[in-house]
Amino acid sequence: MISTGDLFPEGLRLTQHRNAISAAVKSGVKHVVYTSGPAPYPTPTGSLINDHFWTEHALAASPVEWTILRHQLYTENLLATLATAIKMGQLNSSVGNAGTNYVTREDCARADAAALASDWSGRRVLDVTGPAP
Repeated sequence: MISTGDLFPEGLRLTQHRNAISAAVKSGVKHVVYTSGPAPYPTPTGSLINDHFWTEHALAASPVEWTILRHQLYTENLLATLATAIKMGQLNSSVGNAGTNYVTREDCARADAAALASDWSGRRVLDVTGPAP
């Protein structure tokens, strides 16, 4: 299960995720693999990370087994900021002064494919990250 791109109106994406989980349960799916975000937490208003948090909770409350793949920030997201970073001599990002283990979408896809091909059963959360902040 990959997150939908429907961010507006607020709540639509989470409703779609919950509906997908409900459909999986009703269809007899035994194991769901879900691509989530890094360290999701609830927020007072809707957000990407809030949707991931509540989707993970919906999976945990369901009777199916699951694998949650928490993708770290994508390296490709930096591409849009490179021209400004070169001009300013400084790279600014949403992590401020903290480091983050950026990961490429290709590496995430490989991790996702490995999880899908696995015969592992149960419930697990896997962090999919780059090598170092």
